[in-house]
Amino acid sequence: MQRWMIFICIMVCVSACTNFNFPGVYRINIKQGNIIEADMIDQLKTGMSRDQVRYVMGSPMIADTFHQERWDYIYRLKRGNGDVLEKHVTLIFSEDLLAEIRQETQKSRPSNGPLEKKGG
Repeated sequence: MQRWMIFICIMVCVSACTNFNFPGVYRINIKQGNIIEADMIDQLKTGMSRDQVRYVMGSPMIADTFHQERWDYIYRLKRGNGDVLEKHVTLIFSEDLLAEIRQETQKSRPSNGPLEKKGG
């Protein structure tokens, strides 16, 4: 009897750590990083100073000590329905002036865990 109780306690603890998606449960949107909007990117022009870029975009998420000519802005939005939006903007400076703008946007929907239906 004692072994069954230990087994049941372990199973309850393990199941508490999984990602069950119960219907009707509200999940909040989780925003992380620098907010990156299209109008902010449109305001960036090559030849801008670091201070002008910081005024438009804010402080970079990553200002690498070893690559001082590169600033990275990263934004991640995980919606309550599981959709994930990731934006990554890299700004390259040359002689303290903006020389290059690189941007990536990814949308994905991760698996919903053990209750996700497979196949048809």
